[in-house]
Amino acid sequence: MQKKRILILGGGISGLTVAYYLAKRQRLFDIHLIEKSERLGGWIDSDQSTRFFFEKGPRVFRGSKSKEFLGLAAEIGMDKEIIPCNPDAKSHFIWSGGKLRKAPLLSWGLIKGALRELSVKPKLEDESVWDFACRRFNSQVAQDVFDPMVTGIYGGSAKEISIKLGLPTFKALEKKYGSVIKGLLKSPRFDGPCLFSFQRGMKSFIKKLEEMTPVQFHTGEEVTAIKHSQVTTSKGSYEADYIFSALPSHLIGRLLLPQLLQIPLHGTTLVHVGYHKNVLHKSGFGYLVSSKENDDVLGVVFDSNAFTQFNRCENETRLTVMLKKDDLSDAEARDLALKGLKNHLKIKDHPDVSLVLRAPKVFPQLRLGHEKILDEVEAIRKEKYPQLRLVGNYFYGVGVNDCIARAKSVSDIFLSETVS
Repeated sequence: MQKKRILILGGGISGLTVAYYLAKRQRLFDIHLIEKSERLGGWIDSDQSTRFFFEKGPRVFRGSKSKEFLGLAAEIGMDKEIIPCNPDAKSHFIWSGGKLRKAPLLSWGLIKGALRELSVKPKLEDESVWDFACRRFNSQVAQDVFDPMVTGIYGGSAKEISIKLGLPTFKALEKKYGSVIKGLLKSPRFDGPCLFSFQRGMKSFIKKLEEMTPVQFHTGEEVTAIKHSQVTTSKGSYEADYIFSALPSHLIGRLLLPQLLQIPLHGTTLVHVGYHKNVLHKSGFGYLVSSKENDDVLGVVFDSNAFTQFNRCENETRLTVMLKKDDLSDAEARDLALKGLKNHLKIKDHPDVSLVLRAPKVFPQLRLGHEKILDEVEAIRKEKYPQLRLVGNYFYGVGVNDCIARAKSVSDIFLSETVS
């Protein structure tokens, strides 16, 4: 029996996950993965080119929100390399009102909002994160609690992101328990790592997933056109029986489904700075900047606090500064990052090492009306491109676990429909 050919477009975590689960039926399929970059993993990468260890992309994960991620880690044997976040790095901060304040910001507004929330009736319709927080709590809780969450996850506005898609846990608690606070109190405790990473960094997870996925990888090859069952790349063309797109929404939108171009995208510039001494006189995980502040910085992660396992010497400091703009030169990015550290943390020393990484269009904005766009795209896909499947971070969450969950679900449904 001749094998059916599958092309997977994009070698980030979504594409790699699809390849892994489809490869379990490799006797039935000839599977090829095409990736523009010379390496796999997309935004996930670990850098050790200097005397410091930096995660270029996602670096810490909440165990209670990582069911599929932890399941995949166990399947490929990476569960043995899971390391917990430093217990001393539990504290999170918010830069607000010209001060670094411990989160959540304790105030009469927070207390009043919490008491009010217990008696507010549920609402079935979707709404923005801001409107949800104001309705259930009050505007101060929306500003001090929910706004920073949206900033940290999406780099966007709480007044635009959908609560149902952007922060689905809160909407689910309201629906099930009638109250977010009651739901948090009644929900079963998660028996696993609270915050975790891997002892050799996220790059090791990608490498292990690649090793455990017996498909043909084509790196350094950019997809330039898709027409029916033919995919054209910068190096040639391929015929396929099935195509799985793990390309970013704006790329697959430009190539095939222009409806996806309606999804707004935000980016960031990351500046990793390292010091061969302790210049950080603050214990905790890091901080986010309130949207009401006129600041160039989105937030800062205290990497050397969060995972001391990656420190190369006892007193080093490693920080990752997230900037609002994604079109800065290296010099501009460094200047803004150091200005932010001086202003927020009183760090005046010049770093021994600094690395700049621009990440344009990495945060799809799951705004109100996002589901309508996805429904329209799915209807068009079924009618015009039945051989095509779509995965990626623009569906129901931008996190690593969201991408893995979507990729696994789409792969499972495909196999159930095509394999008797």
